[in-house]
Amino acid sequence: MVIDMKKTPWILLILSVLLIAWGIEDFYHYAVIGQKLLQHYGGEEAINSLVNYSLVNGVIKVILGVFLITICYFIRKKKK
Repeated sequence: MVIDMKKTPWILLILSVLLIAWGIEDFYHYAVIGQKLLQHYGGEEAINSLVNYSLVNGVIKVILGVFLITICYFIRKKKK
């Protein structure tokens, strides 16, 4: 499989936007659904870890998305 290097920055940009959107969705799940679960089942350790896992996943996805955007920027800058 050969990857066209001219399309690589655009592919990375699309992937990073999708990754950031996915991370924002995890933040939404943490803020809305997770908080409701904690109100009802706050004493359960499994619920606490699942809610915190959603927050950590969201942070990691957004950081990776921003990292991919910076890589895309440097690749496009290098080509000019």
